[in-house]
Amino acid sequence: MKNLNEKIEKLGSPNALLLIIITTCLVTFAIWLPFGFSLTALIEEWSILGLFTTHGLFFIANTSGPLAAHALRPLTIFPHALAYWLDPHSFKFWHILLILVLIIKGSTAGYLVLRVSHSFFLAVVMSALVLVYPADTMQLSFRALHINWSLSLVLLASTFLLIAYTNKSYIISFCYGLLASSLFFASMCMYEAALMFMILPFSMLYIDKGLEALVRQMKQRWFLVISWLTAIGVYLLYVYYISTLIKSYQSSIMEGSSLFEILKLTLPKLISIALVRSLLGGWGDALQIFIHQLGTLGQIYDLICVGCIFILISKTRQIHTSHNNLKIMRMSIIGVILLFCGHFPFVLLPSHMIINQRTYLFASFGASMCFIALFMLIEKINYKIAYALAFFLILLGLSSQLYQFKHYNAIANTQRSLLKSIVENFDGELHDKTLLILDKSNQLNHTWFFLTCSFYLQHVLTYFYDHPITKIKICHLPSYEWEEDGSLGRKGKCIENKKSWLFKYHAKVEGPNVKSPPVPNSVVLSKKDIVTLVIGSNGAIQPNHRHVRNHHLMTEDNTTAKRYQNILNRKQGSYNNLFWVSTNEQAYRWQFGNFWSLELPIRGSGWQEAEWNIKYFNHHAFAWKIEKEASLLFNLEPKEKNYILRGKFEMILNDNIRKSIKIKINQHFIDYKLFSTNTFEAMIPRAFLVKGTNTIAFGSKTEPSYYDLSLSLAWFEITPELT
Repeated sequence: MKNLNEKIEKLGSPNALLLIIITTCLVTFAIWLPFGFSLTALIEEWSILGLFTTHGLFFIANTSGPLAAHALRPLTIFPHALAYWLDPHSFKFWHILLILVLIIKGSTAGYLVLRVSHSFFLAVVMSALVLVYPADTMQLSFRALHINWSLSLVLLASTFLLIAYTNKSYIISFCYGLLASSLFFASMCMYEAALMFMILPFSMLYIDKGLEALVRQMKQRWFLVISWLTAIGVYLLYVYYISTLIKSYQSSIMEGSSLFEILKLTLPKLISIALVRSLLGGWGDALQIFIHQLGTLGQIYDLICVGCIFILISKTRQIHTSHNNLKIMRMSIIGVILLFCGHFPFVLLPSHMIINQRTYLFASFGASMCFIALFMLIEKINYKIAYALAFFLILLGLSSQLYQFKHYNAIANTQRSLLKSIVENFDGELHDKTLLILDKSNQLNHTWFFLTCSFYLQHVLTYFYDHPITKIKICHLPSYEWEEDGSLGRKGKCIENKKSWLFKYHAKVEGPNVKSPPVPNSVVLSKKDIVTLVIGSNGAIQPNHRHVRNHHLMTEDNTTAKRYQNILNRKQGSYNNLFWVSTNEQAYRWQFGNFWSLELPIRGSGWQEAEWNIKYFNHHAFAWKIEKEASLLFNLEPKEKNYILRGKFEMILNDNIRKSIKIKINQHFIDYKLFSTNTFEAMIPRAFLVKGTNTIAFGSKTEPSYYDLSLSLAWFEITPELT
């Protein structure tokens, strides 16, 4: 008993806490080192910056402000507002706040495990594991900044509450309890999923001592329970009050379905999707990433980083705790419960059940605890095996985070290139005219490139020019697709006349249980009321459509110049050498996403947003063709030989559509074979291909009774014919 007490005494020692914090810092540093601070905003972050420009800086989302729909999360905007307040002309503090919150998350998670397991080894592993856990795919995006802060505040609040329970002084205990409740209230106000973690600190006490001891401690320090419940009660009263005033973001997503129907449909998915993804599926993706996505240098980098972490972890063998079976069982049970608690709020939103982004950020903490329970069990048998498994999982997890960060940085870099072209060639002065962007690159579309361009791109340009840019229209060439959502997300058409442009909404589309709203009237704009920018197929503005001399941006000291210099003209991270990149420009393969919810931006027109076919461990992306003809652009350096086209349609609605399918390469029809598995194959004559940008088009009849759809495409590849 004396030895155990000595171990427990050392749990709070500065050396133990320092070891956990250093481990967390090492993991975070390993993620950021290859990329630097090159990541920028991606989607909603741009609209937030636009709101700050037009409405001024605000830290609270209330019923009378520009984010009234998010008033149930009054602090949701706070981290972004703080970063903007610290520096409105760069993303430096966005990175700093994200790094800081990950350090808090890892350190507090490690400390909580230290308190209940009395094992330095498990604590340090937990601090690393919770940061690299691969189930989620949005931890390293600024879109999730407020979610990360909400989770970290819950963990920090639980840490302070545990300290309050073990402090001998009732006054100090009360102060810690008050601080814990305040942080918990702030976390709920930042993201409502934190409410489900109300059981976290008490579950830690239960793991440590069992139910009887938990009840006894709660009775002895009853004021801590009251303080914690008060925070929950105040937040619930706030939610009830706000719900009577506004139509919230949450209710709008659930609109049209009863709570009972949603729960009946989605609760089983807590097992089939959430549990499987959390405990197994994410690791399957991580293993594929380590083997197939990291290059040799990336694998070496991963091994070195994790090796450095385990040099620290090796120091934790100085104190070894033998774990009893009851504690292991309690750790496992609580891990699964917290996993479900972290994912449950997203079960209420059907649209979130088919994506992976942000839906596992809270669930990852409980899933990590399940693996800590596994390590506890293995450590009883042979601690070397536990070490080896921990090393392997952290190695895979870090590779997953590196790939995810690379994915988002690559999207940000393409966004940066497009925006750089626009800002360099347009002075931001419309004088009540409309900015028309003719996009030959076919990139200004879909979620990752300013979805609903009349909304997101307005906010982006408003931010860079520091005044409202509200009149924008985008037309993709040569399809003349108008990037404006109409009936069921369908795009319209832009038609050029001699003296004007006609922008025509898509015709009415209907299907089972869906009735489209009336089609808006077409928009006609005189050419004298339009400022035109033409983006070439390479993403650069064509020289004859420039409206400002770009060298001023590097010499001036105004807001646009500062943001250009700090965001659009900054050096990008040199991370590509860590990843496997195909150097074979004589072949091409396209699929709509890699791994679950890491969608790729679609370079083309006539396609719906990518969807995911979810089958336990095998998730793959596809997209519906939403026009009679849909195209995809790709770059190729063809050999002097014929090529083979292969691909797969995810679904073809009926035989009439199957018989009507036509495939073109650069406007040349090609003969193909379509097999019963919906795979297809064709020979492409070398003369049909060009050096540089090529176009593949899929045409077919559509089914008017089923949303005017026809088929969905999963992938295609073009490779040289074997001789």
